[in-house]
Amino acid sequence: MPNYAFNRLTLTGPADEVARFVRECVRIREDQPNDPPSLDLNAIVPMPSEILESRHTPAVVMPETGSAVASLPDWLVWRSFNWGTKWNTCAFYGGMISDTIYDCQFDTAWACPEPALSALAARYPRLRGTVVAHDESSDWSVIAVFRDGRYLTATGGFDPRFAYFAYAGHNLDRVGVLSAKALIYITDDPELFRSPRSSGLSTASTDTLDPLWTRRELAIEEFGRLVGGNLQRRLQFERIVFDLHNHIDDRHRTKMAEVAEYSHHFAADIRFLINHQHTQTPIDIKLMTILSTIIRKACMYGHDDKLDEDHLLLIEEEIFDAFTRDDLNGWAAVTTCRLGVTIDRRRDDTLRESFLSHTERLHNDIIDHLRDEHVSDY
Repeated sequence: MPNYAFNRLTLTGPADEVARFVRECVRIREDQPNDPPSLDLNAIVPMPSEILESRHTPAVVMPETGSAVASLPDWLVWRSFNWGTKWNTCAFYGGMISDTIYDCQFDTAWACPEPALSALAARYPRLRGTVVAHDESSDWSVIAVFRDGRYLTATGGFDPRFAYFAYAGHNLDRVGVLSAKALIYITDDPELFRSPRSSGLSTASTDTLDPLWTRRELAIEEFGRLVGGNLQRRLQFERIVFDLHNHIDDRHRTKMAEVAEYSHHFAADIRFLINHQHTQTPIDIKLMTILSTIIRKACMYGHDDKLDEDHLLLIEEEIFDAFTRDDLNGWAAVTTCRLGVTIDRRRDDTLRESFLSHTERLHNDIIDHLRDEHVSDY
């Protein structure tokens, strides 16, 4: 079984062009006649019938055409080159957000089908849009934009802060619609398409300073603005937490000056995390990443700011399954030295109970910090 890439395609354009795309490319597939319509890569880049037939016809049955078939590319090679994946899309979900916006998500084997999506961009030059894709287990992410028939792409490591843009498309609810609009927002930047790389399928870049790769932050900021409330503030905090997670290793704490490469309104978050020793150990850092995501999701979906049993179960699984008892004992010894924090490590059950109590206190501290209107410029 292959790993599956999780993909989201969001596009916009004149209503008649969007309708033409849906009519021609989102259809009931011949190999799945009983399934609802889905994005058909074979509609975008049709596989030659000779190659398709060669998948199922032994050479001994067709000796007179065997040499001709043998001279054609193997179906797997053809699909890998022309689609970017060995199978068609699966686990499809999509629909119209408006007459001028279409949004869908789907899985593909091993990789994002960028050759097919690049062909889509060329076929519908009046459309513009984005592609976001990732495979967490293989540690990669893709972001691509297209307009005027051109397709530009960049790749990097898996980014949990950006992954929800792909997942949000599963339900075309308020979050799904607003995240789609935030993704379309980044296609408005004409600077992206003035590069020579923007002609055809660009070579993927692993440089996180790539102009397109950094546009993820623009999409996140626009999404926070569209949702409103306290979400922008929480997205900012989540970014700081994950950046600290990437900069601090198990051997030492990086000094604030080494990670504070941000606008001045991020400084309060960095002080909160470092000065209050919330990033002192790998367990602290892991816990902060979990909590910052929980807190962001609560605001994003309009939920209460409280840790429920599902949250605590997730935290237990992420911490107690990932770290050894020695790791937890070391964390408890360090944490006990902190003012006002007591960790009972006499037994496994008391350590677990103390850890969860500490987690709830920390969660409340973060909420209070994020409510401080003097912390941020937002």
